[in-house]
Amino acid sequence: MLPLYCFFIYFLVADSFMPITPEARVMRPVTRIAPELSGPVSEVLVRDHQHVAKGDVLFQIDPTPFRLAVEQAQLNREQAERENAQLEAELTSAQAELESAEATAAERRGELRRAETLVAQQSVSRQQYEQQVAAERTAQASVAAARAKIVSLEVQLGDAGETNLRLRQAENALSQAQLDLAHTRVRAAQAGECFQPAARGR
Repeated sequence: MLPLYCFFIYFLVADSFMPITPEARVMRPVTRIAPELSGPVSEVLVRDHQHVAKGDVLFQIDPTPFRLAVEQAQLNREQAERENAQLEAELTSAQAELESAEATAAERRGELRRAETLVAQQSVSRQQYEQQVAAERTAQASVAAARAKIVSLEVQLGDAGETNLRLRQAENALSQAQLDLAHTRVRAAQAGECFQPAARGR
């Protein structure tokens, strides 16, 4: 039979390599899941203590208002496209008006030059000459107005194609609305076990 001190030494060595204590605790990381949007939860897709993989859908926020936001953003983009088309049509019309105004102004300049020659020869009255001067100035004012209208329309229209500011703003709003709709499905950030914390105040 082994002496008592041999058992004592055995327990000292065993405790060093395999300690036994009633105070031991098992620690595990806890990841809290919080949605990026606010809204009522319409569906919970996991059970308490259910194992989930990364990317699994945990719960669904009511998507109805976010779907409506996507539809509104799509309508706004269509409206922006129509506004650009209308501005392009108005710009084309204004450019035609400028060409017509410039042709009229050139005609009035020619008439004024002839009137200047005739008034020097006293072949036309001073009143007729002044009428030609007024007509030429009116034609020049029409040219200036047509050019100003073109500049205004070009500023409103901005760049052409997908670089157009109005279209980019509408596209960004649509992308944000689509992203918000995607965020209504809250997914697991990493694999693990689901559990619901106990409600406070119970």
